[in-house]
Amino acid sequence: MDERRTPEEYEATISQLKEEILKLKEEVNKYKFLAEHDMLTGLYVHTSARYLIEEKIKDQPGRKFGFAVIDLDEFKKINDTYGHLFGDSVLMHVAGEIFKVTEEGDVAARIGGDEFLIFFSGADLQEKEKSVIGIMDQLSRPYGQTQIKASMGISRYPEDGENYRQLFLGADKALYRAKRSEKEKYCFYDGSMK
Repeated sequence: MDERRTPEEYEATISQLKEEILKLKEEVNKYKFLAEHDMLTGLYVHTSARYLIEEKIKDQPGRKFGFAVIDLDEFKKINDTYGHLFGDSVLMHVAGEIFKVTEEGDVAARIGGDEFLIFFSGADLQEKEKSVIGIMDQLSRPYGQTQIKASMGISRYPEDGENYRQLFLGADKALYRAKRSEKEKYCFYDGSMK
């Protein structure tokens, strides 16, 4: 039996292979997205965010960045009072507010049950900080049957840390100072925080 093919048959086979490769790439991208993102909020998961932030610091050593950690206060009470589906809607609402202030190149993540992270930069970092802090005003408005309460801690690269771990620890210390404050719902890290 002669196995020779015509040029048209080769082209058809090549075209079919290209389609299969394209489908496989789409599947890989789909599973990559599922592995890197929180399915409820669409934000990055903690491990993906950490990797992206470390890469940004490494690739742009002269650039200034902000690192904000947000924690929802009394979130367990919301879940216990209104149910987990309502609690999920609160988390999605918070993610929506985070998406509003992030831009291409920023990293936003859900890093725990009710904790979020925003790593940001901008031509004018102080203006960008104001918009990130503005999330606190948006969250303080009534949501459904409840009032969302949140606290935020912010550290800055390179002033407050040279890597992800140092920036996270600084923002986390600032977050807990904000939580203890009666007036402020956000706080910037400073070296005096222990």
